[in-house]
Amino acid sequence: MIVAYRIADYDAPFWVSPNRSEGRYNRSGEAPTQYMSLHPLGPWAEFLRMEGIGDPADIETLRHRTWALRFELDPTDVYDLHFGASADWGLTPEHLVADDFTACQELASRWRSDGSAPAVFFSPSAALPGTKSLDILGPRVAIPYAWELINPFVQGAAGPTTGSGVATIELVGAVRYRGSSHPELEAWKAGHAFACPLSVAGSPF
Repeated sequence: MIVAYRIADYDAPFWVSPNRSEGRYNRSGEAPTQYMSLHPLGPWAEFLRMEGIGDPADIETLRHRTWALRFELDPTDVYDLHFGASADWGLTPEHLVADDFTACQELASRWRSDGSAPAVFFSPSAALPGTKSLDILGPRVAIPYAWELINPFVQGAAGPTTGSGVATIELVGAVRYRGSSHPELEAWKAGHAFACPLSVAGSPF
């Protein structure tokens, strides 16, 4: 089982139709792509990075619906697109967390057209170094969190954790904003381990 988290101010947290805006692994209008975090604060980090919001006074005014999402998948069966695996697909480690999504979008397009390629995978979080994202190429349908998943390749169990939640201020110092170096990537290149500085560590293992 994998539990992940995301922000979605809709009645359901999954895409069943093409995403209206581009993401790291999809172009605008491309097939549905799901983005989640394995760290509870990951969705907030991604939002703050995307919007370029770093002032604590501004962050305190933000309100969003957050979700917990459950998938009946064994983590060992999910492909791990870590920094060291990037070269296997013609990418550099930098591509996985770059501000420019082009290389990752092209990789995802190749994967979508290849039935043997990964469709569910972990990737390094660009916004919250030291944590991972869970990415799914394809639609998912939400069922209530406590229900049994009949088809884990189509469904995901979902439950809101807040109806109008606020980010924790301690998150600001851990977010990696656009134009900044990625400390986990820098540590990896130097042969060192890196841990997310926040007290809650998300992990699929």
